[in-house]
Amino acid sequence: MIKRDDMTFPAEEYERRLGDLRARIAERHLDAVVISDPENIMYLTDYQTTGYSFFQALVVPLEKEPFMITRALEESNVIARTWVEVTRPYPDTGDAIQMLVDALREFGLSNKRIGYERNSYFFPAYHQDVIHTTLKDGKLLDCFGIVEEGRVCKSAVEIELMKKAAFATEAGMAAGIAACHAGATENEIGAAISAGMFCAGGEPPAVMPYVTSGPRTMIGHATWEGRVIQPNEHIFLEVGGCYRRYHTAMMRTVVLGELTDSMYKAQETMKQALNAVHRMVQPGMTVSDVDNMVRNIITDNDIGARLITRWVTLLVSPFHLAGMKATSLA
Repeated sequence: MIKRDDMTFPAEEYERRLGDLRARIAERHLDAVVISDPENIMYLTDYQTTGYSFFQALVVPLEKEPFMITRALEESNVIARTWVEVTRPYPDTGDAIQMLVDALREFGLSNKRIGYERNSYFFPAYHQDVIHTTLKDGKLLDCFGIVEEGRVCKSAVEIELMKKAAFATEAGMAAGIAACHAGATENEIGAAISAGMFCAGGEPPAVMPYVTSGPRTMIGHATWEGRVIQPNEHIFLEVGGCYRRYHTAMMRTVVLGELTDSMYKAQETMKQALNAVHRMVQPGMTVSDVDNMVRNIITDNDIGARLITRWVTLLVSPFHLAGMKATSLA
């Protein structure tokens, strides 16, 4: 492991993460794991690239030095960003999976018990088939979730970093709210949010802000499409500020005018649900416990509201209220 002082976290943080992962590798009686999910590779090494559509993997043996399989162009990100010393790059005209197989053989792992993320979006079935038919002397076992077990609880340095992402989120949301007025376009609001986030130190997020207005606010996961905001309409904003690939999210609904009775009831119901979360959530509760608590509060209403996802999102046709409250710009 290269000791360097220009990474997102101190070297000790990555040493801890790697040590914890190896403890879980040993618990599962594995000799190595092949990690292909970009977020897990980032968590373990600080490696990031927008070129994750090309196959890439971090191989972590139980005892020997980890190594990475990357597209040749992306190797520069390993060298410039991470502590990883050993890489096996493949050219665009090469075979990424054959490079992985060859590297496993090179480092004496081809006849070992190897875990891989079977449910990874970035390790498709046809790639897995090649591994299974080629490494006939080894045993390949699903280890999906082995890195996520360590990611669940955030360390102190992670929490401090996430505050920077939250600062960018708040700045973007404030800029977006300020840009909401009749005659503005959804694009202009999206531009204001983006400028606010980036000027506050935010970096390109995994998902750009969601901006919808009027009847479009009932469309899930839609963003700006140039629509002109009309008087007395509402605008739904969802912002996920990003810093070093860590994200924080915020939702708000801006109302250009006074809240209707149903809107006000929806707002108060949401506030009641969120207050219950703040008051009741504690160690030992399951996610299902929290979901049921919130779902019961939201279901008990007289305005036709319903919780349609696992998130605290309240839909009241034709008004979409999400987050703590609506912001009224009367």
